[in-house]
Amino acid sequence: MSRLLWLLTFAYCIFLATMTHLPPGKVPDIGANDKLEHLGAYGLLSGAFFLSLWATFPRKHVATLLTPLIVLAFGALDEITQPYFGRSCELNDWLADATGMAIAVITLTLIRRLVIRRVPVSTSN
Repeated sequence: MSRLLWLLTFAYCIFLATMTHLPPGKVPDIGANDKLEHLGAYGLLSGAFFLSLWATFPRKHVATLLTPLIVLAFGALDEITQPYFGRSCELNDWLADATGMAIAVITLTLIRRLVIRRVPVSTSN
């Protein structure tokens, strides 16, 4: 299961990086506010990383700790490299990315805690 999650996560990373580096006239308009697009895209990216890390390290808090670092770095690199493709680098875009990440990580951390509390810990005899 973790391999599939990682494959989907990396595929989404490639998709997101491609979409954010298309020239301005080539980006599909979905009719949403730019900052809401960032919030949703990075919320989804954060969810993908969180679930992949959780599946890989099910009993540790790795997902809660690493997801913000990975996603914030990805978002910063994404913004910094956009001017090379005729796009603008905006701090507010990165802040929207960070907000989407925070919502996803907080929500999934709470869900993770609820799931772990309900799953009985197996004991060795």
